[in-house]
Amino acid sequence: MKKKILFSKMHGLGNDFVIVNTIHQKFFPRPKIIRMFARRTLGIGFDQLLILRESHSSRFDFYCQIFNSDGTESFQCGNGFRCLAKYIYVNINKKPFHIIRTKKHTVITSIKDRGKEITVNMGTPRFISKKVLTVFQKEWLRQLLTFEKEYNHFEMVNIGNSHLVFIIQDSKEIVRIFRLIHSSLRINELFPKGININLMQIINRKKIFLKVYERGSGETKSCGSGACASVAFGIKYGFLNNLVFVYSEEGYLKVYWKGRDYPIFMTGPATYVYDGSISI
Repeated sequence: MKKKILFSKMHGLGNDFVIVNTIHQKFFPRPKIIRMFARRTLGIGFDQLLILRESHSSRFDFYCQIFNSDGTESFQCGNGFRCLAKYIYVNINKKPFHIIRTKKHTVITSIKDRGKEITVNMGTPRFISKKVLTVFQKEWLRQLLTFEKEYNHFEMVNIGNSHLVFIIQDSKEIVRIFRLIHSSLRINELFPKGININLMQIINRKKIFLKVYERGSGETKSCGSGACASVAFGIKYGFLNNLVFVYSEEGYLKVYWKGRDYPIFMTGPATYVYDGSISI
């Protein structure tokens, strides 16, 4: 006998999610089911699946599991946290602040203007030494980035998940690199623990354009953790101000970082698309 699962579809600047509230229904998905749900022509279609669970700790309001469209688990999702905060605000309670725990991280969300603007405390960025890169990873990066100058302008940043951030000033070069990434079969082989790739074009000191290739989901319209990682990189090297507007294809996020040892904050919208159900 098939079971009906209730869900909500939401997006943050085109980065789309399915939220399943398991406080009043049981849902423990296998990777095969997640991949089936994620298919845009035969399923619901999403970049990530967010499973909202009841917290059994007084330190957290809710617990959340995050799954990529390929069925792998993730532990951080900035745009997803904004959508989750709005879902909670609309459907569960009107508290302006919530503490949400994932398997490895804790984030604090705040709602303003009746849910039109949501801020997420994403924690403190951590910069990873390039020395951890293997010879094969470095060679792949050199092939990806043909200009030695641009190859040197990259940083590895952990914002709850790992990001490679590159400064690419030529928009045509961004398109070329993304084509190479899409055609590359070596990403999972070279980075078995997963990697998110961010191509940042600096417009001025308070504005950047960003394209992101996410682990487990591929190219997405927007990426909250990628926006934070990229801004942290730019601020660290003095390229950007403390408050930066991060533009993607569907709009912009505001990212604020005071600097080293401080948490980074991301602010942006979350949009409800529809509520639905699916049988499994």
